[in-house]
Amino acid sequence: FCNSTVGSSTIMSKLIHEMVHAVYRCYGLKPEDSCRNRACTEVRAYSAADCSTIQDKVARDKCVLEGAIDSTSRNCSLAQATAAVKEAMKDPNW
Repeated sequence: FCNSTVGSSTIMSKLIHEMVHAVYRCYGLKPEDSCRNRACTEVRAYSAADCSTIQDKVARDKCVLEGAIDSTSRNCSLAQATAAVKEAMKDPNW
């Protein structure tokens, strides 16, 4: 039943997303420590997984922005999350 509602590409995307968080933890960055840390990991995770197949840069950036803000705002206020994600996305290496 569960496998019939979720495709393999969705499962792979979620695994990659969570692996990004795992790698950050291995390097000692704990997302729960600050809005900034959470935003950094979410920007990377959405970029590497959830939004990675979007070819158009503007659409891809919007996908990353919205997804990262949504995830980050679970640990910070919406205003803090928005500011932290936008700041994280300024880094050319995200």
